[in-house]
Amino acid sequence: MPSEELLEANTNTLVKMIEKFTGQYYELAEKLMSLAQDPNLHWRHVDMAPAFLSLIAAATQFESANARRMHYLKKFSFKNTCVNDLWQAFDDVVEGVKGPDGQKLNMVDFGSRWSKQMGFPLVTVKHLNSTTLKIIQERYMKVPHAVGLEKYRSSNLGYKWDVPLWYQWDDRQVHYTWLKRDEPLYIHRRNGAPIVINVEKRGYFIQNYDAFGWEKIAKQLIKDHKIYDSYTRYTIINDAFAAALIDRADYQTVFSLLIYLPKEQSNLVIYGAKAAFETIQNLFDTEEGRNLARISPSSMSWNAVYN
Repeated sequence: MPSEELLEANTNTLVKMIEKFTGQYYELAEKLMSLAQDPNLHWRHVDMAPAFLSLIAAATQFESANARRMHYLKKFSFKNTCVNDLWQAFDDVVEGVKGPDGQKLNMVDFGSRWSKQMGFPLVTVKHLNSTTLKIIQERYMKVPHAVGLEKYRSSNLGYKWDVPLWYQWDDRQVHYTWLKRDEPLYIHRRNGAPIVINVEKRGYFIQNYDAFGWEKIAKQLIKDHKIYDSYTRYTIINDAFAAALIDRADYQTVFSLLIYLPKEQSNLVIYGAKAAFETIQNLFDTEEGRNLARISPSSMSWNAVYN
């Protein structure tokens, strides 16, 4: 098993390599603009449909989601439809689900913002003081300063979403609330406990935290990682790398989330961490960089290669 000292040494070396090559990555991304339709839309684009259906199911009570889909299929059998017909059909049968304004969830309004806007939000948790957290959103852009296709550069909806949040403190109880499209969400901190805002990967967004928030999550993973289920742990690591890729989190912080990995037994989490590393390795233009660090799912070890 690798020691924490070895992991920290590898982390420091990796951070230096990444800082060197990140600039080259952005330069390359801009050169590829003529070949790619839009680099900001490529990541997760293929996965959007099933992920969004899962979000809808969770937000509107999972046990009746299939009934709503069947209502839509029966109502519009052998007819031409548009996407608003789907939301209207859902709206006809959604009962007892409160929206961000505290009233009955308006599926046409809620769903349209997700289906008519390209991409998804980056949701960031900030520690305002010892008692209060502030949660905000912005559009996630994989290459922030690249210019995408003209038709995707703006949205009459402002690239803002009503985001259902499932969050967890340092216990296994899951809480539910809304981040409204046009205002931040304030949450009272619980005795300095870490907060995770995309529990069980129910939401369709990238989660992010200030440095203090990521640090507390990393410490919780070391103390007792099983307090979060495997989907939550997978999403924490995956989203941390995604946030670091656009300079919303630093890699020193991201790699601190991996220190607990020798205790990890979930293949989902291990392979997710490996895939995240492969993304970073692809930024390197030397064999030394590509081989600098590897996570082996079979041995759950971290092997460093130095020349």
